[in-house]
Amino acid sequence: MKKVTPFLMCLTGLLLLALTVSFVPADTGSEAIRFPEAAITALPGPALASAVVRSSGRGCIPQTGTFDLDRGESNPALNEADLFFQARTHEERYLQPNPWGTAQLAVIGNLNFEGVALTTLQGASYGRSGVNASRNALNRLPPGIVLAVRTNQGRLSKVRINSSQGDFIDFNWVTFALPGEGPSPIPPAVQPCGAEQRWMCGTGQLPGDVIKSFRILNRSANELSVLVQHSYNPNHGTVYLGTFLLDQDGNALAPGFYPTKASPHGETQVRVPTGTGQAYYLLVVLYESYKSEAFVCRRFTYRAYY
Repeated sequence: MKKVTPFLMCLTGLLLLALTVSFVPADTGSEAIRFPEAAITALPGPALASAVVRSSGRGCIPQTGTFDLDRGESNPALNEADLFFQARTHEERYLQPNPWGTAQLAVIGNLNFEGVALTTLQGASYGRSGVNASRNALNRLPPGIVLAVRTNQGRLSKVRINSSQGDFIDFNWVTFALPGEGPSPIPPAVQPCGAEQRWMCGTGQLPGDVIKSFRILNRSANELSVLVQHSYNPNHGTVYLGTFLLDQDGNALAPGFYPTKASPHGETQVRVPTGTGQAYYLLVVLYESYKSEAFVCRRFTYRAYY
């Protein structure tokens, strides 16, 4: 039996290594091993086309309202919401991550919503800052802009803005499931936008909550000045008053309203946009700060004052 010299053993080992492994050229600054093509195709990929959708649909957030992107719900419990539509004044508003939660937000850009993949959401720069949704040139949420959201529960969601300069932010969303999850077992519970939106009246009404009467102080081509007589229980904290002119079917004539802090002394002067069309009613609502549900509402016949 012939003996194999150490030199031949070393040479054989080098040849075998050369047949199975090659190196990235030195000018790349890397010595990462390059696997054969067959091994590359066998490795698992991101499989974005089969990413499971947890929830999706078309949603709406009214001023001072919230939305949960994990299952698709308008105005959920505060700790479950992901987005909050903050209205500081009638003009100045912001869409921001829910301040009572841990959600984060990023602006991706004006992209094809259907083409925004999970990898794009994974690479977004998330933060807790809001995006300007004001009724003026400062608005940064034009129709078509796409946002990325990391929800309170850690899922990634893409949101396409349809409109943002009325009383509501109208949007489409798709939220992707976490590994091992399926679609949400709870169906979306979304309130409609625009004229179809209805205030949830009587939510949290307390003794002493009354809207008594109103009186027109001034009238112009674009708005009314109205004095509303009311009272509310001080346990509500900070209370705001909203007013709308409605048509015969109860639809708002103007796309917006002026959030006005209610006076604790029982009389509050408010501005009411007249909008377009024939006014039949004046709707007055009282609601707590950061809530879109009104604890008391009253609809007055307006034709006698027209």
